[in-house]
Amino acid sequence: MKYAWMLVALVGCGGGGSGADPDAATDVDGHVADAGEDSGGGIQPDAFDPSGDYDSDGVLNGVDDCPTVADPAQFDLDGDGIGWMCDPIETKAFPIPAGFQDVALAIGGATMGGAIKCTGTCSHVAFAVGPAGIQIAQDPADAWVSDNVQRGYVPGENHVLWSLVNGTIGDQAATTGTFSPRVQDAKFTFGRITLDWFVHGALRVLTVDPEATGTSYRLIAPNSDGTVTTVVTSDAALLRPQIVGDTSPELVFGVSGTSEKSVQKFAPGMTASAPVVFGSVVLDHLDDVAYVTRSSFGGVYGFCARKVGKRYFVETNNGPLHIYEAPDGSCSVDIQETRDHRFVMFGDAFYVLDGVGHAFTAGNQLTLKSEGVPAIVAGQAIGAGGVPLSPVFAVDATGEHPVSTSGGVGNGVSQHGDTTHFVTIESGMPKLVRYRNGLTSTSDLPAIGPDETWTVFTTNEGAAIATTTVRAVVMASQSMSPTVVDFDNVDLLISSGQTFFVASHNAATSQPALYRYTEVAGAPQYTALTPEVNQNDSFKMWIRPVPTNIPSTQMDQQPETPWFVYQKENDYCRRVRPVVMGSAVMLVGNYDCDGFFAGVTPDGKSVVLDNGIPHIEVGDGTTFTTVAKGEGLQLLYATPGSNLVLGWYGFGSHGPFVCSASHPDRCWASPGSLNDTFDELRWVPLDPEHPDALHIVLTTHPSDQMIFTSMKTVGPGNLPQPL
Repeated sequence: MKYAWMLVALVGCGGGGSGADPDAATDVDGHVADAGEDSGGGIQPDAFDPSGDYDSDGVLNGVDDCPTVADPAQFDLDGDGIGWMCDPIETKAFPIPAGFQDVALAIGGATMGGAIKCTGTCSHVAFAVGPAGIQIAQDPADAWVSDNVQRGYVPGENHVLWSLVNGTIGDQAATTGTFSPRVQDAKFTFGRITLDWFVHGALRVLTVDPEATGTSYRLIAPNSDGTVTTVVTSDAALLRPQIVGDTSPELVFGVSGTSEKSVQKFAPGMTASAPVVFGSVVLDHLDDVAYVTRSSFGGVYGFCARKVGKRYFVETNNGPLHIYEAPDGSCSVDIQETRDHRFVMFGDAFYVLDGVGHAFTAGNQLTLKSEGVPAIVAGQAIGAGGVPLSPVFAVDATGEHPVSTSGGVGNGVSQHGDTTHFVTIESGMPKLVRYRNGLTSTSDLPAIGPDETWTVFTTNEGAAIATTTVRAVVMASQSMSPTVVDFDNVDLLISSGQTFFVASHNAATSQPALYRYTEVAGAPQYTALTPEVNQNDSFKMWIRPVPTNIPSTQMDQQPETPWFVYQKENDYCRRVRPVVMGSAVMLVGNYDCDGFFAGVTPDGKSVVLDNGIPHIEVGDGTTFTTVAKGEGLQLLYATPGSNLVLGWYGFGSHGPFVCSASHPDRCWASPGSLNDTFDELRWVPLDPEHPDALHIVLTTHPSDQMIFTSMKTVGPGNLPQPL
């Protein structure tokens, strides 16, 4: 039912539309499209024709509240003459007496849903706003909303799926105002932002758990008309649904119920999930199914399935679906994997290299020591007289290769290109081991004190630099003999195909500097890139790559940027990018490295967020520009776990604002003051094909009101850059 509601003063501006690309919203004279032009990419004459119908929605331009965006319903929430489909900012406020408890938001395309939950004298409210209009439900007049709305999801324009406390999931339609139950005895599963959902292109799946009176877990696929398709049901929680594939996405998950154990998949166009098939083997009616994690870098690898004396590993963490048949064994297995995903070790008996499975002959109690291929694996064995040994094996495309040591691997393995180095201990003495193309060479290292530990690095040229806190040696790329050099405390990094390291000279008062390593006619060369000084103020320096700090739990999903930092202990820190010019290299940037790389814009520029002195920087590879300053800066990512930044929100000198990442100079003012804080903030692209046009919904809660603000980043914006 509808009832009287209160409007709040708005900040509004014209232009734009659902999915409009701001760059395309310019006409032949170069200005942003006005009310008489097509902001969706076409070009219309500047002269406004009131008798025409630019958007072909059946409403003439002279009376159309959105002349360039089709909206036959002519819905205008705030009554300012600019329709819902093209008004950048509209606000809806509800009076709420004492008893406010919580608020729920749902948003998709140009549709939003909102729900107010409260106790005592306050009535629950749920509304759906879309291109067709607004429908509001309030208890006790609308009995369904009396059951308290928990979470919502927008499956299509003018529809909101609400999950109720009583275990009903139903659709509130903005077109008719009706509430249609779709699922009984169930609730949306909480997780990620609001509920567990899996969306990629046409693939859309929600996870549903049983309510207290229910008996089954399930996945449902929401349809754009507010109906749902049941993907699968189970009497046990479904195991780790995960999207695999890109152009043809599928959702893969495990079923571990009492009557059915299987690995299932669901794709767009399917009416229910189906078991995964490997050759002629259908992965259903299994003896056991479990998801398996990776001990190397964290995260889930995929699934282990056992059936009739055979074991299958289903990989879901790296692109298209891969399945491997392994010798039978337990599904409680340790999986170790290289960062490049080329090598995966399943316990002590089986490994996969470049997509091909192999039985292990190396031994037992195997531990992966390297991050790439060739995979360096250390095992456990018993030698003559019962002496425990730690044999080392290198696994590459030609098979397993014993490395000439039984002393194990010391302080890590360093690899680059075709060369691998590590330190081992033979008869109590340290040795430097080089493995290259199936061949092993071993060289003695100088004896060290009881408090020293060798750390080894591999350069871009294939040389080794081994260091402790008081000494260092270099073994050139084509040499087999380490040479003592006048350095200590070395830390090394390869960036843009160049080798950089920081180190001190062997002097008590030497301060570290940044160097570049090269080889000329096979001889090592060391070029200082920062001053080499000696004074009575010793300190250490570190060098490290700068990754994109994205919201992900898996380390291997942290892509490196072209930048690196070198840092003096915990204070002085510089961010630089190497540029190679012939045989020379120049460091550009030299920025203070406060903040972190937080993602990339749709056009590929790096985004740095610093909450110390709150600001956002955008870098184009050679320089960084501060594009926003303010309090409470929050980046708006395309999806959970993505590093694609669509925009940012914050509080600046002009009040609350939101800006486009594609066009940082285009910002929109949000109603409110510098003292306002929001209860909840959500955003989605208005059109998946144009991610720089966002629909953003936020809620604020002043004394006796709940205010829902809908913002659409279309047109030129109404606020200067908040600097």
